Amino acid sequence: MLRVLADPEPLRRAHLAALRTQRSALVDALREALPSWRFTVPGGGLALWCELPQPVAYEFCLAAERHGVALSPGPMFAPTGGLSRYVRIPWTRPTDELRLTARHLAAAWAEVTSTESRPARTRRSGRVMVA
Repeated sequence: MLRVLADPEPLRRAHLAALRTQRSALVDALREALPSWRFTVPGGGLALWCELPQPVAYEFCLAAERHGVALSPGPMFAPTGGLSRYVRIPWTRPTDELRLTARHLAAAWAEVTSTESRPARTRRSGRVMVA
């Protein structure tokens, strides 16, 4: 710890490089697996905000969880409502996991969009996610 405190720059540079690699892996995987989704690659932070083609963030996040991926729907971050077209996807996992995540999200998206003719489900109560 004394070595890190004496010169934190090498550790900081290595950590930032790893995060950039992870961000790129997630961006590339999502562009391939879910080309209809829109997002802007941020210059910082730890998560990608993806705009879904339809306002089904809650339903999609429930489907994603059935496929093994826990996500935060946009409305969780909008106390006055809104953001129902957005999901937040952190890129803090290893790159192989992020690529697998994109494939699982594509399967969840296909599940949600195949039920498009059903009425939109409302927010489920009783579950709290802090992410």
